[in-house]
Amino acid sequence: MNKLLSSTLLGLMVLLAAACKQDTQTPTGPQTVLPLSSGGSTAHPALAWPSYVSSNNNQYSNLMVSDTDASHQTSILRAWANTNSIQYFNPSWSSSGGSLAFAITRFGGAADSVYVIDVSDNSHGTPVGSNLRGICALPSGVYLDRWQGGLAWSSTSSMGEIAFIGNKTVYVVSSSGGTPTAIFSQTTLGGPSGISWSPDDSRLAITRWDSAWGHTILIFNTSTWSVVDSISVGNAQFGKLAWSRSGANKLAFGMTTRTWNGSAWTYASGFYYCDPTTGATPSGGYTGDVGQWSPNNTSLIYPAATSGNWYLVKVPAYGTSATQLGSIPISVNNGFDWKR
Repeated sequence: MNKLLSSTLLGLMVLLAAACKQDTQTPTGPQTVLPLSSGGSTAHPALAWPSYVSSNNNQYSNLMVSDTDASHQTSILRAWANTNSIQYFNPSWSSSGGSLAFAITRFGGAADSVYVIDVSDNSHGTPVGSNLRGICALPSGVYLDRWQGGLAWSSTSSMGEIAFIGNKTVYVVSSSGGTPTAIFSQTTLGGPSGISWSPDDSRLAITRWDSAWGHTILIFNTSTWSVVDSISVGNAQFGKLAWSRSGANKLAFGMTTRTWNGSAWTYASGFYYCDPTTGATPSGGYTGDVGQWSPNNTSLIYPAATSGNWYLVKVPAYGTSATQLGSIPISVNNGFDWKR
């Protein structure tokens, strides 16, 4: 009887261990969330954006990933304090697609920071975050730009740098960590508001406010950090900027234009395209917000809202038709990226 009892108990222990088995991947840092799934199809995380989740009458920042069709939406990182203390902004994929850089804004005196987290699927096919690490903390009094598009990881592993905007200044820092280097600053008006690397990292584009209704795209040589080109559009305001992926050479950017009709200004917003090497007059005007290019440059995806409900929209490059993808749990667009 004792042998039977021991054998039964051993069997139950084996079954219990199998039922409770989890991945051994252990993240660093108290923020990381490792979701486990008991079944379903394998995720292929390619899109990333910040989100909010409500809990106990508070909102908490989350870093979300999903497949390109908005399926398998998963939080890979949740802030340890509510959005009155900590918020996430502007995620950007590494060139390998295995990591995300993003900005953390802290309220109440703590320094803003740039962080990186690795992203992979666990044994259940669910995206998980691991190896959370700080890249740099900004000096006291310098605050990260919270506009969408205010942080961008370089396009190639050989460059290995992250560019970001803080206090109207553009900085670059090694993706391995270190002290940020300021490459451009504008203290008047709105300063830089968007940033994007060229496919080969030889150029970096930013949008700059010259006046309330006179914005310019500046293009820097990344070897010397000197301005080598500029694109201006009168009576316009620029938004997010996205340089095409490898195999093409186009800039897509959000733009609001205004026209005087003899008695009042009329406004129109959309996203436009131009050739950054020729500075040609932008064309396009699709009604919507610029997002990020697909890896093969055939389409773009961006977050949009209707009556406060957010979802992802896919638009063919240079086209005007749009496909609505799945809804996403956000309340404001604080950045978005598509894996290269």
